[in-house]
Formats: sequence, structure tokens, C-alpha cells
Amino acid sequence: MQRPLDLRRIVPRSGLQSFGQIADMTRTILATQTANLIGYWPLDEAAGVTAQDASPNNRDGTYAGTLALAQTGIGDGRTAVKFTAGAVNLYAALNAAAFAAGECTFMVWAKGNDAAHMADGVNEYLWDTFATAGQCYFGKYPSVANLLRMYYVAGGVTKYVDLYRYDARWNQYAFSISKSGEIAAAYINGSLAATVATLGVWSGTLNANLNCLGATRADSYTNPFKGTLAHGAIWSKALTGAEIRNIHDAARTCVGVMVCGDSKSTAAYQWPRKAMDLLASDTRPWEPRPAAYATSGWKASDLLAALQAGLGAEWATAHRAWVNIGANDLSAGTSEATYKANLAGIINALRAKYPTITIAVARPWIKTKNTESAAMKAWIGAVVATYASGVQLGPDETVWLENGDDGVTYTLDGIHYNSTGVTAAAAQWAALG
Repeated sequence: MQRPLDLRRIVPRSGLQSFGQIADMTRTILATQTANLIGYWPLDEAAGVTAQDASPNNRDGTYAGTLALAQTGIGDGRTAVKFTAGAVNLYAALNAAAFAAGECTFMVWAKGNDAAHMADGVNEYLWDTFATAGQCYFGKYPSVANLLRMYYVAGGVTKYVDLYRYDARWNQYAFSISKSGEIAAAYINGSLAATVATLGVWSGTLNANLNCLGATRADSYTNPFKGTLAHGAIWSKALTGAEIRNIHDAARTCVGVMVCGDSKSTAAYQWPRKAMDLLASDTRPWEPRPAAYATSGWKASDLLAALQAGLGAEWATAHRAWVNIGANDLSAGTSEATYKANLAGIINALRAKYPTITIAVARPWIKTKNTESAAMKAWIGAVVATYASGVQLGPDETVWLENGDDGVTYTLDGIHYNSTGVTAAAAQWAALG
């Protein structure tokens, strides 16, 4: 029998100051695909061994092993659980039949201990749901720092996605799985991170010890997670990106960044991610929303065409746009008038979709094109100057690349950043604030 929602669970134990934020997130979770919500465990108990299901479903979990309750949470007024060698056993809470259709979503908030822990080479599990012929689990990948891997294994078919966003800040992780759509999509803080296709068929019964948070096993705490978890939830439905984003944003604000450009943004996409990490905090992440409009080989005309064709369907809100377009125009010898018209079109398309967006336009440079790069720098400055507000000049590659690069120091080939260039570029963009 279902129990009624206990409204006391919505009120933060620290008092009523964050009541609206707590209630908003709780209401959002409970109102999201309500008929398919298997369970929602805030993990905010002050004491005891019961991890209460905040939904009306009465599917409580059980704390076991070495863990600490009532730890600092994500900033929404609730506390969280810090794990050392323990787990939350969810076996009694789950229903194997709920996963039979291969439609499900797993969500949890996680925070690692520190930078050294992220690179210690030890495998850890944040979440494990295991059946005879079906498994979904999130694990810290042992040989790569800051890598979280999400697996979906069903019917003998193993699929996984790699997320280079496991760190000592709070992150919301969600894995939305749809066998009918033949896709599994991973999200970080409400932003689509990666997808895999062609899934296997889930079947079988759940294992009594292999359905838990905080370890592989709830009895022996194998591969224990060493960090803090909060707000775990499962649906027997593949949530949409908009639904996952809404849950995240009900708990905290997010700066959505849209990256636009060419291979300088995609050949080593680390610089946008690194720049966002430099700007992010526990209480306000910076995330790619929507995904990057950037493809190797694009000129300004290609980027403009992609924005005109695709922006109308975007559901994510971008607060910032980082535009680095022009390297291929330099190589192709695009005229001043044509480049300026296309750049203005890009800016206008972004502003039409997102009226309050702030747009920064980089000034690109490529080796052997010093004169042409300097001319394009002036073109970009002239276009940006036509906007009274909301558009600014971004990093100037004619300064930090032309004056310091020999084709090796910051780039692989005089165009594309190497690891040192990625770090330098990220710092340039982060300095814009």
C-alpha cells in the first residue's frame, strides 16, 4: 500500500530558510513521470538505518557498513551521506519487472573527496542495479583521473559512456535508457554528455546483494565509493533531457554555455570543458547547454546555416555563447564583406533565440597567416562594436598564440591546440567571467 507524501520530508532540517528550494526540487521529482517513479531517496537522514523513499511508494532502502549521515549536501538545505566502505541496499525497494521493458532512468548526485582521490587508480561504484540478464552501474574508472563510466548491460550486450566530469564538486548524474528508441543517454547537471545506441534486452530477477548505492555489493561493500551521495532516484521510463534538466535546475541555478566554432572547439573539446570547470562552483555549475554547434572544417557561413537550421528546436537555455569561427575562412580567403555578414548573422541568430545571452567572439590566428589573421581581428572588432550590449570580444589568439607559438608550444600544427594550448585557451575564456 502506498503511503501519503510526508510533507515534513520537504522541510530542511536546518530550518525554513531553504524551504522553497527544497519543495521545488521535491515537487519536481515527484511530478516527473509520476506513474513511472520507482523510488526517490534523498539520503538526508540524521540517524538510523533506513534510507526513506520520499515518494508515496514506500520503497525504503537500508544503510549498512561504514558511512556518515547528515553530511553537507548539494546546497539545497538537505544533508547527504558520505561513504567509506558502506552501501544503501535498495534490493527490497526495487521491482525487477519495472526494468523489463528496457525503459528506465537512474539519477544521483555525487561528490568525490579530493583531487588525489580522483587519480588514485582505484575502482569505485556509485550505483549498481543488477539482474540475471541486466545491469546498470556507475563507476569511477580506475586508470583515468576524473573519469566516471556509466554502463548498461542487457541480454549479453555491453554499452557504456565515459564522462570526464567526476570531481570534488557536486554533480548530478543521470542515465536515461530506452530499448524502444535504441539509445541510452548520459547527462551531467542537466546537460547531455554522451549517447550509445543498439541496446540489449533486460531480463531476469534482481540480485539481493547487487542493488545498492555506494558499492558493488551491499553485503561486502566491494569496490566502495569514497565520496558523498544525495538524491538518488529511479524511473521505469526514459526521461527526456528537458525533464532531467528541470530536476537539476529546481535544486540550483546553472549557467548554460553554447560553444560555436570549428575544429578549434571540437578537435580538442577539452578547452570549453576546462573553462567551464574553472568558472563552476558547487552552487552554480557552468555546463554546455545546448551541445556545441561546432564541426571541423566549418567556416562562418557553415556555422550560420547550422544555427538557422537547428536553434529553433533547442530546449536548453544558453546564457553565454563562446564563438571561435574564422580559421577556415582565413585558409579559404573569405572576403571581408562576406565574413562580416556571416558573423553578424551568427550573433543575430543567437540573440533572437536567447534575448538575454552574452556572446563572446574569439579572434582566431593560424600559423603562416599572420597578416590575414590581423585583418580578421579588425573585422571582428568592427562587427562587435555595432552592438550596444550583450556582445564582447573574446580571447585574442594573435596575442597568446602568434607571439608565443612555434607550432609546438601551444599547438599541434600551428592551428589546433595541444594540451598546453587547451589549458591556456581555457584560462583565456574563463577570464571573461
